[in-house]
Amino acid sequence: MHRNNKVISFDLEWDSKSKTIVAASVVTFIDGKKVDSRVIYSSEGNDKGWNQQDANDFLLVLNDYQNNGFKVIGHNTLGIDSDMQRLVSSSGNTKLGLKVSLRSFDTMLLAFRGGQQTNFSRHFGPSLENLANASGFSLTKSMSGADAFGYWKSGNLSEFEKYISADAEAAGEI
Repeated sequence: MHRNNKVISFDLEWDSKSKTIVAASVVTFIDGKKVDSRVIYSSEGNDKGWNQQDANDFLLVLNDYQNNGFKVIGHNTLGIDSDMQRLVSSSGNTKLGLKVSLRSFDTMLLAFRGGQQTNFSRHFGPSLENLANASGFSLTKSMSGADAFGYWKSGNLSEFEKYISADAEAAGEI
């Protein structure tokens, strides 16, 4: 990560069947140092999925960070079936979603430079774990996103938050 920068990285988790967002992890970096990390649940409780207002509020938060000089970063945030696509769809605020998306960075898409020498493509990008390890940051996944949703659904928020926070932090470190 470049020094003298302000970065906010995020990761969303959602139910793959209903497409309902259940939480976002947000990690803030200033000058290369992590200064804040939090998981944001529904305004109706951490056992409920996000409603339209929750999704819109999160888009507003990302927009505010961008307006204050932060780079918004995530992994698989701008691709097909991505976090931003799910967030914009859930918020119903296409105009703001497009504004935020156009000023965001996706580590998976940024890794395609030199893609002719790899098997990476827009539809089959490098894993966050591989990118983190190649960038010199240790990231070992303890579960999949589907497993993480199961932890959330069963109320095991500690394990769920470990997974979602690690993804957001790794994307910001890259």
